[in-house]
Amino acid sequence: MKRARYSIVGLVFVAGCGRVDFDLADPDLIAWYQLETLGGGAASDSTGHRHTAVCDDAATSCPRVVPGRHGNAMTFDGVDDRLVVGSSPAFSTAAFTVAFWVRLDLSPANTGCLIGKVDGAATDNSWQVCINSPNNKLEFSSNSQTLSVADVVSTGSWHHVAIRWDGTTKTESVDGADLVTAVAPISFDLGPIVIGADLDGGSLVAPIAATLDEIRIYGRALDASEIAELAAPP
Repeated sequence: MKRARYSIVGLVFVAGCGRVDFDLADPDLIAWYQLETLGGGAASDSTGHRHTAVCDDAATSCPRVVPGRHGNAMTFDGVDDRLVVGSSPAFSTAAFTVAFWVRLDLSPANTGCLIGKVDGAATDNSWQVCINSPNNKLEFSSNSQTLSVADVVSTGSWHHVAIRWDGTTKTESVDGADLVTAVAPISFDLGPIVIGADLDGGSLVAPIAATLDEIRIYGRALDASEIAELAAPP
């Protein structure tokens, strides 16, 4: 069961054996994937905005539901598992934050991508979080600029990762602490969001063996205190 949060990110009331989740009045929370269940190849968006993340059961590309950092989570096999959120102008924002919990289950042989928003028909991304070998470098890439920090996501342990961009400056955070920043322009189109891998030219690349939980996407840059709250232990 996920712990109660009395903040911008959600409020949980428990009644009997049931649980009802309420998205508080933060209009900038675009999508929230709690990754509790996967029904019919779909992971729901808890904001009610219906940005559903989907996979293909017939092609066995769906991740598995497993115990997570908060309740359940989804584990990706590093071969072909992925979730894809379809095109929406809601994700083309003047600023953004992407925050999630990750447990790296196996270090990638080269590059494995956790989540990213495709930009264009080739290999570009508006934003993307990948882990690159050696040293499990955590990379926040956006168009042609990359922030990179080594040895901050250890294999087998849960870590909270957040990336954000305020329209001018991008920041990469791990476990509630800001690590690196850079000034960078970021462009958007109607490309999809891919979780657990990347799409280059429409083809699957960089799948990762990792477990993900509590993915949140905001249309603004959260401040340091909000990032720290999201990274607090359950």
